[in-house]
Amino acid sequence: MSGYRSVAYQKEVWNQSIQTYENQGKSAKEALKLTKEYVAVPSGSEHETGLAADIMNTHWYSTHGNQLLSSSDKNKGQQWLINHAADYGFVLRFTKDGKQSTGIDYESWHFRYVGKASAEFMTKHNLTLEQYVSLLQAREKAAK
Repeated sequence: MSGYRSVAYQKEVWNQSIQTYENQGKSAKEALKLTKEYVAVPSGSEHETGLAADIMNTHWYSTHGNQLLSSSDKNKGQQWLINHAADYGFVLRFTKDGKQSTGIDYESWHFRYVGKASAEFMTKHNLTLEQYVSLLQAREKAAK
């Protein structure tokens, strides 16, 4: 659904999210809070690195109002993708139990390329990218 994004485009995504929540009757403060749960701030999105992609079954997406919804994980194709992403060097970036370390709610569509070895390790040990980086930093520090 989405791959590389420029900073300018990320600003559009950010502003559009806020506007959508405000159009639903949310206050500016509420709209900002809700947007932060799912949208990275401009200049802070993994999409801007070219290493992240939002991937979802297009039929599921189009039959659910062209929205990226976490419930897409009920779709067999999305389940396959989640279960096999590591085979290709990708991880599901924002997992169901990873919000405490990532700050982002579960996104069944957001994948990040980390390389096959890292993806396999992270998946096997159920680690978020933040947890994995912390582990690598601790190992490096201990080796010194």
